[in-house]
Amino acid sequence: MPSSRDPFDESVSDVSELVAKAKSVQESFRAKGIVDRVLIEEVRRTLDAADEELELLKNVLQVIEQRNGRVGDQVFSVNEVLRRQGVVRNLETELKGLRTFSDAVEVRVVEAEKRRIMNSNESQVNDSFLLGQEQIQRKEHMEQDIILDRLSHGLQELKETGVNVNDELQQQEILLVEAQQDMEGVQARLRVLNTKIDKLLSSMSNRKKICTILILVVTLVFLASIGWMRPFFFFFFFFFSLSLFVFVFNLFVFFFFFFFFWFGLV
Repeated sequence: MPSSRDPFDESVSDVSELVAKAKSVQESFRAKGIVDRVLIEEVRRTLDAADEELELLKNVLQVIEQRNGRVGDQVFSVNEVLRRQGVVRNLETELKGLRTFSDAVEVRVVEAEKRRIMNSNESQVNDSFLLGQEQIQRKEHMEQDIILDRLSHGLQELKETGVNVNDELQQQEILLVEAQQDMEGVQARLRVLNTKIDKLLSSMSNRKKICTILILVVTLVFLASIGWMRPFFFFFFFFFSLSLFVFVFNLFVFFFFFFFFWFGLV
């Protein structure tokens, strides 16, 4: 059985006093509706101390349960252990309720402080906000101007490139037209040259005539060498010289026209 000065009961008494103190603050707040930061801090310290005492009670009770009610020379009955468990549970429940109330009140106090700060600095906050928005807009406008300048510069370069390409195509088209005209002129001159050469060749002696002349020359030389037909030798020699002159003259005319038209084409 526990002694008259049981430490457990003393700890329970201390926790109960702390709980009663916290409850008085709770009742005062409910009655007046006014709580400041100092009162909230006091309630928090009270609840923290009560939680520490309650944690010690729970540890002691756990030791008693593990040892089946025997602690040193003391032996606790089942009813005593159950009683202590009930006391600890009740204190824990009360502390949880007070902690929830304290947290809710603290939230309200924090919100009230924020409202006071916002109200006292409302004009300054508005000015700072407007200034910040203005700076952001100015920065965005500057970035947009830079992007537009880059786009404008790129479009200008594309336009200049297109103009240069168009000029180059026009120049190439002119060169192609001139080349086509030169080709047509060359073809026309070639046709004229071919016509003149054909006429010249048709007027010149053909191969058979040249061969006949050569045969006659050889025959005359042979007859002259053996002494036959000496009276007629000079007549045939004159005829041969005249034919040879005509042949050379025609050949000269042919090459003259050929080179004339050739260099004229070039």
